[in-house]
Amino acid sequence: MENIVVVADVREAILRHVSFEMVTKALEIAQGAKVTALVLGHHITESASQLLQYGVHELWTIDDPSLQVYQPQVYATTIEEALKRLQADVVFMAHSALYRDLAPRLAAKFDAALASDVIALSRENDAIYATRPIYAGKAFAKIRMQSNPVFITVRPNNLEAVLVSKKPSKSIVTMEIKVTASLPTIVKDVVQKAVGKLDLTEAKIIVSGGRGVQSEKGF
Repeated sequence: MENIVVVADVREAILRHVSFEMVTKALEIAQGAKVTALVLGHHITESASQLLQYGVHELWTIDDPSLQVYQPQVYATTIEEALKRLQADVVFMAHSALYRDLAPRLAAKFDAALASDVIALSRENDAIYATRPIYAGKAFAKIRMQSNPVFITVRPNNLEAVLVSKKPSKSIVTMEIKVTASLPTIVKDVVQKAVGKLDLTEAKIIVSGGRGVQSEKGF
């Protein structure tokens, strides 16, 4: 294993915390392999630079207006080309709505193994072991990953993110890829309902209660 690529999870040009978690775990199991972060989107340079503080060896961005809104064919084609250029042996992605759709597409393109919703990772010699819940969390499967490349989707808020340096010396490299795809449909814009509530997937601590609590005052 020579190259580990972490595909950052971006929403509206903002990095999701799981991106930092994946970088930390990738560095932990690297054992001399190069850890590269890949960030896709539009106007993402400032947000992407945060990954440098978590110790990635290289940080590549693909910034294009057509990547501002998620379109499966566009993202799949673009990431496929990027992974080929980076010669990825192991690919980390978030187990988010976007990459639950995208990871199987990419694994199929590379005829590679995919471990999804992973909650723990370890490396023994040159083999990667991924642990994932099965039977609605009643049991856990530990999977030995043998293909090359290997695709892994990581459950958010399940791994530790460790800050390495607040003033990293490395810089961002822009990858030039002609973002094109033959699309049967094109997403022009996504209109989201403003709910005014916090995103639970980004919360560090969640306190929940049953109906007996009745309201926030019951806590």
